[in-house]
Parts: sequence; structure tokens; C-alpha cells
Amino acid sequence: LFNFKKFYLIVNHQADLIKSYFNSLQKNYKIKFIKEKRQLGTAGGLSLLDKKNISTNFILSNCDTLFKIDYQKLYQTHISDKNKMTIVVSKKLYEFPYGVCKIKSNKLISIKEKPVHKFIANAGLYLINKEIIKIIQKNKFLDMNDLIKNCLRKKIKIGIFYINPKDWTDIGRLSDLKKINNDI
Repeated sequence: LFNFKKFYLIVNHQADLIKSYFNSLQKNYKIKFIKEKRQLGTAGGLSLLDKKNISTNFILSNCDTLFKIDYQKLYQTHISDKNKMTIVVSKKLYEFPYGVCKIKSNKLISIKEKPVHKFIANAGLYLINKEIIKIIQKNKFLDMNDLIKNCLRKKIKIGIFYINPKDWTDIGRLSDLKKINNDI
């Protein structure tokens, strides 16, 4: 649908198993595997990319998240907003499973049973201009949140792209993986 033809997989843990799986597939796209000598974090691994051979703007995704979104719209938003990074976000509700007590001087002031909090969650999908790679130290561990904080400190323009909560699934937990297997 979106005609992606070139993928880079930055691998460390279970690298041989991952390579073996993808190499066994019949595919009409190319995968280049980049092996970390040690874990570098989601953002740190980007320092291993060859900046000459990647697109000006590229997509970075967490390995344990599935998306069903309009990538063309994401790209158009990124370009029209002149972002150096666009973070895909989604509204999430979290119900705290207990009553929350407000206390003052060892006396109960109020209690709220199972309050619901609303958050804007980072979904783990990013559209990044390759200029961002310049600020990442080679072969140094760096989480995505730290890269984002560094960009904000340097006043690099970061935008957001909202998606519906039903359009992404984090399969990093066994219960979520079982759910997606049932849905498929």
C-alpha cells in the first residue's frame, strides 16, 4: 500500500534468530541488518546508520508495536509542519485500580474510587529527519526519550501526529501478544 522497499533492522538480542526469520521469507523489499556490539537503546542504534544511504526523512518504530495508520498522512504532516521529528501519539485512559485518598494531618479529606486519568501516550513510532542523527554520539547508549529531551533543549522542532487508540497495539506484554494473535 505505501510501497516501502528498504528497511534497516538494528539488532542485538536474538540477532541471529531475527536474521534467520527474515531471510527465510519471500519478499519484494530489502532488509539491511545492523548488528550492535552492545545494546545502544532505540536512539543510540541510529548512530550506526550510514547517513549517505538513508532517506532524508525515515520512519523509526519500536520493535514491539504494531500500527494501522496512514503513513502518507504522517509524512505530509511532518513535511508541512517543517518538523525535524514527528512523534506518533494517542490518547489513553488509565483507570487506577484502587480508591485514592487525600490526607491532611493524618485525617482523610476525600476519597475517589478508581479514578480515571487521561494521558497523551507516545506510541513508539517516529518520522525523523536524518539531521537528527548528527546529535547522537556513536556507539553510546541512548533511549528515545533522552534523544527527544536533547532535541527539545537544542530547540529542534518536534511535532506530533495523533492516531486513534485502536490503530496501535503494544505487543511487548504477553497478554497483548495473545490478544493480537486472536484478532489476526
